[in-house]
Amino acid sequence: MAARLGFPSILQHLIDSGCDINSRITSNEETPLMICAKLKQEECLRVLIKAGADLGLVNMFGQSAWSIAKSNKWSNSFQQTMLNVTKDGMIPVSNNKAVFSPLIFVAHSGDIHALKAIVSRENINLNEQDSNGLSAVMVTAMQVMLQYTLEKGNKSSQGFYLLHYASRYGDIQAVKLLITRGYDINAFNGDGYTPLMLAAREGNAQMCELLISCGSLCDVSNSKGVTALTLARKHAMKHAECVILDELARMLILGGGYVLKHTRGGKGRPHRKVLKMVGNDGVLRWGKSKRRNVVCLEADVGPSPKFVKRRKAKGDPDTSGVFRVVTGMKKEVHFVCEGGFEIAELWVRGIRLVTMEAQSGRLKSRVKAHWDIGLLDLGINRAISNGLTRRSQNPLVHIPIIEAKRSTSQ
Repeated sequence: MAARLGFPSILQHLIDSGCDINSRITSNEETPLMICAKLKQEECLRVLIKAGADLGLVNMFGQSAWSIAKSNKWSNSFQQTMLNVTKDGMIPVSNNKAVFSPLIFVAHSGDIHALKAIVSRENINLNEQDSNGLSAVMVTAMQVMLQYTLEKGNKSSQGFYLLHYASRYGDIQAVKLLITRGYDINAFNGDGYTPLMLAAREGNAQMCELLISCGSLCDVSNSKGVTALTLARKHAMKHAECVILDELARMLILGGGYVLKHTRGGKGRPHRKVLKMVGNDGVLRWGKSKRRNVVCLEADVGPSPKFVKRRKAKGDPDTSGVFRVVTGMKKEVHFVCEGGFEIAELWVRGIRLVTMEAQSGRLKSRVKAHWDIGLLDLGINRAISNGLTRRSQNPLVHIPIIEAKRSTSQ
């Protein structure tokens, strides 16, 4: 409780009184360290690390305190706290080096003073390796190569993919600098991964956001059919997955695509329309007239009960790919997209996101002008077919209903 509420003095008193610093919550097996990482309690984190809390423990989802911090966009503060404690002479504790190795962690940070503090200890195994089989010496050598290349502006690093390395290990500043120096943000490395794919595999939502904002493509796949979305889905934390799904949804709704638009609440015949959202006003368009340019109060996957009844009367009970919106005039409109339930969720996610962003003046349009509807549909569907799962596992269900302002143009 002290770690959750952010009371470092109380936490220190409890530790001094003999409380178990690695005690777990019964429901999810989280330790105080994990709670600090989740709730961004920096002072409590420092107290626990100094007291010898075990960084090698994982919760019931297989997440460590470090992986939670990365997924929670708190990696920089977590890393700095770790480094400060190390430089003060206290080596962080981990009884499972495969989960967390203080030596490898500090080597990846590139902090020479913290690294000296660790290697000076007699019980440190310098042959420890990370998940890629890299020792601390190898990691440090890569850090030196990265720094040298940044200083010299040398893009020819003979197989050492700088941008990929920095993206995977969460070096925000290095990534920004490499991008400004012209490194290809969508290039594949020797293993067939883009920088975004590597950040997604690590569950690093902050890095994914940065890369996407700088032009990383979410819908590209490698020779094995792997996309950033499929890799993000394998991570226990869903933050990176949500970032990528948001971008795919935004691309779809701003680029537009073909749908069937039902008339008369399902009584009439559906017509093929191009559906998209236009401009900074968050207007959903499927025609030229004012009643076909609307601001959405609601957007949901699936048909309304009345719509289902009317379509059954027409001999058309299939509702796969159906989604609906409620306009500012309180009119309900149904659409049908190709791709079934998952693509319908993506349309709804995009409508909600762009509506919310337009209202707050944060519309993020990254759809390239030279993409036509066919190319956009192809890319989106490829990315989705390689990554989306059913509703029970999909972060789409966590998006809140958007209550848009009524459009005065209606």
